[in-house]
Amino acid sequence: MASRKMHQTTVRFGPDLWRELAAEASRAGVSVAQYVRDAALMRVAYTRGREGDPHFDAALAAVEGTPQGLSRPAPSD
Repeated sequence: MASRKMHQTTVRFGPDLWRELAAEASRAGVSVAQYVRDAALMRVAYTRGREGDPHFDAALAAVEGTPQGLSRPAPSD
């Protein structure tokens, strides 16, 4: 199995946001880095879902236990 290289980046947060991130990460029982990774993943999933990505729809159907091909209501803006 090939190794999956992870990318590293630097993100800067002001003191107020850092305190909020640290508090929420602590409540979730994860590191701030994991909390930020999870948030990024959720944002990507949300965008893909709004755009009707077929892979997202298949995953959503599997989680919901609904047959694939059922349409979800269009998002309201």
